[in-house]
Amino acid sequence: SRREREEEEEEEKPQVVQNEESEIITFEAMCNACGKEAVCNMKEVQIPFFKKILIMANVCDHCGFKDTEVKSAGGISEKGQRITLKMTDSDMDLDRDILKSE
Repeated sequence: SRREREEEEEEEKPQVVQNEESEIITFEAMCNACGKEAVCNMKEVQIPFFKKILIMANVCDHCGFKDTEVKSAGGISEKGQRITLKMTDSDMDLDRDILKSE
């Protein structure tokens, strides 16, 4: 039946595995919009085919600004490489981190 096929497809999809040992860490940070005190929530998560990552969510109670970031939790792997890009157009916004799958 259709429901059985959908359940089988759900089982085949890789699932995000939360590190149960890693709790959500909450700490004070500075708001990127108004510069006042804000709250940052951070959690380590393992996504299939990726290394461990950190998910960070910043919330400012003063101005309402919200921001999220995803960062690699591990260092550069043994076979990792650094790619450097020389910018010729200063108006372009390429301030990005790249997370590549294994």
